[in-house]
Amino acid sequence: MSWYYNMKGFQDAAIVKASDAFAKKFQQEYKYPPDPYSAMAYEGVMEAVRAMELAKSVDGKAMAKALMASPKFKSMKGEGVWRVDHQPVFKYGAYVVIGKGASERKDKKWDLVKIIGAYSGEDYLPPLSALGY
Repeated sequence: MSWYYNMKGFQDAAIVKASDAFAKKFQQEYKYPPDPYSAMAYEGVMEAVRAMELAKSVDGKAMAKALMASPKFKSMKGEGVWRVDHQPVFKYGAYVVIGKGASERKDKKWDLVKIIGAYSGEDYLPPLSALGY
């Protein structure tokens, strides 16, 4: 999975804290936990705002250039950095999960998996050389 709202038990306390803060705010607003797409949409908006601030512009090319000039950013998936192909690489790019049985779930509808590991760095992306870079 690209992210899960319940990171409790994951080895990196900073990731658990950042994910929990986002999940709590989301749940207060929408009354259900965020899915991975909600979290990544939030991260995308935060990066778009950062790009506008860095570029002092809303021009897409200027924003992209500004991000590439200052490629490191913080996220609920750990530090991120923009690759030359404009793909973000996160400290933890994808999480390995195991499904919870019915008796393990605190919430029958939403408590579906437990994080048991993670792919880090570029482990989950094709190498730039395979993409023609």
